Amino acid sequence: MNRAVDVKAELTQSLKYLHLPTVRQCYEEVARQAERESLSYERYLHELVQRECEERQENRITKMLRESQLPLDKSLEAFDSKRLPSKAVRQMRSLLDGGFLERTETSSCSEIRAAARRICCRQSARSRLEEGTACSSSLAKCLYRNC
Repeated sequence: MNRAVDVKAELTQSLKYLHLPTVRQCYEEVARQAERESLSYERYLHELVQRECEERQENRITKMLRESQLPLDKSLEAFDSKRLPSKAVRQMRSLLDGGFLERTETSSCSEIRAAARRICCRQSARSRLEEGTACSSSLAKCLYRNC
């Protein structure tokens, strides 16, 4: 029994050293689940690694949203697209697919810019949309006049 406690303590310390907090937190629970379901070692390890990856992804998104310093009330749900001309609405939809990241386009309207930053964060890409950046896209010009 003493050896089992030593192994558990060493494992916990090693996981802490390796900066694997989710694995450290849930390895015992997943081990019991693996025993109940007769999972292989690989499936057990896969489950642990998946949980660690998911937690890191969630933390990354939370951090990027916090760093973006976006106002909480700026979202696509709160944006009134009826104020825009139909062409701008179509262009906004094309922006929302994330293609602007590859084209490095920017937007002038703070509401769309905020929504686009959220999309960037959720896609784990750093936002290239900066305050006051001039943009040649017709969407930015149209939104600048209408927002």
